[in-house]
Amino acid sequence: MLTSILSSQGYLKLTSIMQLDDILNTLYQEAFEEKEINETMLKRMQDLKWSHDNFFISIWGKPNDKAAWGMNFGGHHIALSVTITGTSIAVSPFFIGTDPSQVKSAKYAGWRILSKEEDYGFMLLNFLSEKQKPSSNKKYRKTLSPIHKAANGLPLIMESLPKNSMKIKWLF
Repeated sequence: MLTSILSSQGYLKLTSIMQLDDILNTLYQEAFEEKEINETMLKRMQDLKWSHDNFFISIWGKPNDKAAWGMNFGGHHIALSVTITGTSIAVSPFFIGTDPSQVKSAKYAGWRILSKEEDYGFMLLNFLSEKQKPSSNKKYRKTLSPIHKAANGLPLIMESLPKNSMKIKWLF
């Protein structure tokens, strides 16, 4: 079904993100064996049941050319909703993400599934003036688990902003 909706690149990205869940489980197991995380953290991650096999598809409505119908596909880091009405097709909402953004070790070391999307995002951010860039508030910083490391080997820092500080500003 996904191959009939998505381009070959879209299908490859989705199935790669699904595979990344299995890789993430392997990385957590390795981190536990290397004593980078404790058993509680390992169990917490395993209890999330992230895996290539833990994705779901649902079809709603009755496929026809008169009334709206569609499908949803989702799981960890994927949310795809397709609505079809007559000859019109809408793919929204659509979300894809990766964790980790780059595999740092093991068999798939160096793999960056969303490399172009991530690179373009940073290019856009670097294009903005200091005034246009989002501000950060240090009290909202959170250090991610030891598995999530930047290229320099240091733990990545996830920054979030309070909801009331998010204002839409047009760039152009």
